[in-house]
Formats: sequence, structure tokens, C-alpha cells
Amino acid sequence: MAKKKQPELTDYEKIQKEFQEDFNDQELQERFDQFEKTVKDFKELYNILVPQINERIENISTLNEMIVRSAKLGFLNTQAVNQLKETEASLKEQMEAADLYKERFTNEEKLITKYKEGSNDKLFLYWKMFRALDEKTEPWLEWKTKYSNRIF
Repeated sequence: MAKKKQPELTDYEKIQKEFQEDFNDQELQERFDQFEKTVKDFKELYNILVPQINERIENISTLNEMIVRSAKLGFLNTQAVNQLKETEASLKEQMEAADLYKERFTNEEKLITKYKEGSNDKLFLYWKMFRALDEKTEPWLEWKTKYSNRIF
């Protein structure tokens, strides 16, 4: 029995096939979604720390005032000095953690932006090819809205 010859794809069908393969490939979308989750998680951690940091800064200011006042009265408030040292050490740790969280979510936000730009560029190239092969292809701004929630 002779094999049936498969019909040759048109240029438009070839582009459509490639586009569909990119559309169905979830790898970039999954990475993108993970970037967004990481940003959300680290922003939450950062936002939890900020009020605590502000509170410690206020405590340090209050303790400094107490130490200065007690010195003016002629005695050293060792309890306030010890508490100041502990609070400053704790503040330093929290600020380092907050800086780390901020750096992490800022880096992930940059990746999100790059992925969005790359996806938009790739989508535009597909649109240009479709448009070149079929003048009935809708205008870019209308066409891209169908795929705006996807990363290619």
C-alpha cells in the first residue's frame, strides 16, 4: 500500500504551527509565574520588617535620650546602655534582612519586565509575519490583546 503524501503546508500554516507551539509551551509562563510569586513573597517579608525596623529606630532614639539625660544628672544608666546595644544589634540584623528581601524582589521585578518585553517583541514578530502573509490580520493593538496574559 502506498503512503499518502501529506499536503504541503502554506507559509501561513507553517507560521501558525510555530506560533501554536510557542503558545502551548508553558515553560516561560511557569518561570514568569514563579518570578511573580517570589516578588509577592519577598515584598510581604519586607513589609513585615519595615514597621519593626521603624519601631527599633524610635527605641534607639528614646534610649539615646535617656542616656544623655542620665549623664546630665551625673549617673550612667547601664541598663539603658545595654538595651541600646541590644537594640542596635537587632536593628542591624533586621536592616540586613530587609535589604536582602528588597534586593531579591527588585531583581525578580527586573526579570518580570524582561520577560514581558521579550514576550511582547516575539508576539509582534509573529503578528508581522501573519500580517505579511494575510492582509486581513487584525491591527496589532487588537491582535495582541488576545495574548496579553501570556508569556511567550
